[in-house]
Amino acid sequence: MPTVSSPEMPSFSSFPSVSQSSPASISTPEKSNAADTKKDETATSKNDQYLTAASLSDFTRVLSGNSNNTDIISSLLGKNNKTADDSAATNALLQQILTQLESMQREADEKPVFDSVQEKPQTFEEKPKNKAKIIRFTANGYNLLSTCREIFSSGKSDDGSFLITGDRKYLSNNETRSETFYLLFNKISDKTYNVAVTVLQDRLNVYSFLYQLSGKTPLVATSTGNLVVLTVNEPEWKFDLLIDIANLD
Repeated sequence: MPTVSSPEMPSFSSFPSVSQSSPASISTPEKSNAADTKKDETATSKNDQYLTAASLSDFTRVLSGNSNNTDIISSLLGKNNKTADDSAATNALLQQILTQLESMQREADEKPVFDSVQEKPQTFEEKPKNKAKIIRFTANGYNLLSTCREIFSSGKSDDGSFLITGDRKYLSNNETRSETFYLLFNKISDKTYNVAVTVLQDRLNVYSFLYQLSGKTPLVATSTGNLVVLTVNEPEWKFDLLIDIANLD
């Protein structure tokens, strides 16, 4: 009898390598149930030491002496905000600010708890209320605000620019993931902001809506009264962020 061999199943390659500095624009939702979810380990890296919104909130209060009169981040915005009048410059400005904040945090961590003996040492038991409030935060109908565990904002710089950051925990492919987002609103006119987005993750997740947002340019937000709105309206990708800055000093 002639022999008949079984056909071989075709092989499937893993996802292409994607770097953090060049975010991919992918419309797959965070809770993807796709079968081809094999991770490309060369494209991911564990990073537990990035600057979170919670740690930023704590150490900026310590540096400012728990006083509302000094805002570390808005002062950095004022020092750096010289020519950031387009999307590329705004993104570069955000990276400069994050680099400075990380350096300041390292220096603060290396200092002793008490530099000198104090009769009444300062305590920081209560965190200040957020100066900017996120009212609506959705992507493709998914409520991102419900996944945020900590949200922290700077005050306004002299020209009205501000930074808002948050820590998220969410499910993606049946895994609990964490990330911190930074949104820099660089004011370029009376009612317009250029927006830069940076997302730091526990390890690379291209399905994250905010990771996908960071790859979209230009991002322009507009203000009406005390409300700032940032929207993306593409055929297969929608984003809506509404912020109340009424209490932004």
